[in-house]
Amino acid sequence: MRKLGAPTIHSYAEVLKLTTLTENNDGFVSPEAMFNELIADNKALIKTIRNAHAVTDAADDIASAGLLEGYIDEAEKRLWFLFETNQNREDSAS
Repeated sequence: MRKLGAPTIHSYAEVLKLTTLTENNDGFVSPEAMFNELIADNKALIKTIRNAHAVTDAADDIASAGLLEGYIDEAEKRLWFLFETNQNREDSAS
């Protein structure tokens, strides 16, 4: 961002102000609820990264677009893994 002349995030507190995902501070979270939260969070993350990718494309910022493509790929793999693991967990529970 700085190489393009844009401001960057300066602190963890600033990250917390900008985040769109919420923390779960419950004392106990069931495995089903954990998977559902992780799946929803990864879907939201993928959407956000894809939106950022559109911005990098519009700015002709090839380097940042390439980084984001790697992040998208990893997040989509993680989402697939969570989904499949959750399916297997439900099958084995019955």
